[in-house]
Amino acid sequence: MAVKNEKQNSTSIFIISLYLVFAITAIALVLLGGGAYKKLNDAIGKNAALRTTLSLTANKARSGDRMDAWAVETLKANPNDETGVSAFVITLLKSDDGYMEDDLNWIYFYRSSLYEIPRRKRMAPVTLDDSPVLITTDGGFHAEQDVQNGIMFTAADSDGRERWLYLYPRSTYTAGGGAR
Repeated sequence: MAVKNEKQNSTSIFIISLYLVFAITAIALVLLGGGAYKKLNDAIGKNAALRTTLSLTANKARSGDRMDAWAVETLKANPNDETGVSAFVITLLKSDDGYMEDDLNWIYFYRSSLYEIPRRKRMAPVTLDDSPVLITTDGGFHAEQDVQNGIMFTAADSDGRERWLYLYPRSTYTAGGGAR
């Protein structure tokens, strides 16, 4: 009888240890998979923020696509601010929907967000904090204009990785009419 009990105990210990090995392996796989999933999800989120920022800006730029419609100007949070922020400015065309030629859309990056000031007259005061947020990102955004009226948009994520987009007006239409 004692031999049979010892055999049952050793079999029970083997089965319990096998379950423990499976349990520990399962927990380790879940922990390792969770870390990989988090890293992958963070990378996808950062990439999506970069692409969305550039895509949104490109779509806004294409809405005012003509040779003399785009500019890059500096906006300041207040008159005493020495640096200001780089703003992409789109001059809207006169049309039947009420836009006037001096109506402007301002797109700029300020305090970790991309903002837009829609349909504002050039002479109207600009307040950086009062604008609607287009997208919030941990990185940065910058616009530069070259001598041929092309605009280089650069978006960066929190790790400093940059993506850029260069736009040149497709249309040769100018505000004065005709083509160049």
